[in-house]
Amino acid sequence: MGYIMLRDETLFGELIGERSIAVTGKTTTLRQLISERVRREVARLNSPDGKAKRPLVQPIAKELRLNGAPTQRTSSPVKEDAAVAAAIAGFESNAFFVLVGDRQVEDLDAPLPLAEVTSVCFVKLTQLVGG
Repeated sequence: MGYIMLRDETLFGELIGERSIAVTGKTTTLRQLISERVRREVARLNSPDGKAKRPLVQPIAKELRLNGAPTQRTSSPVKEDAAVAAAIAGFESNAFFVLVGDRQVEDLDAPLPLAEVTSVCFVKLTQLVGG
């Protein structure tokens, strides 16, 4: 079994979050990594304390209206499959990019060989305000 260190960084390289996940096997794909990360975040959001630090994908406006702020969740849980689909769509529309080691990964389904510890960096891009 190995571990992958998931890091969130700004475009300027500032570390804003870090966590590790255990993995089995010798390869994975970016699609699998994004899915696993989002599923874990959704589980934390749906837990009684409702906290997930800097999730990759924010709950959609409808979920926030139905459920209140994440710390006041009283109603329906965040839907896992919808959150994974939103994260994949976000990757495909360049809302964030991913570095594995020092290499940018652009293909969601390309095999990624796993060393005992692999660093995967998610860099969220912020939209410019205005035109």
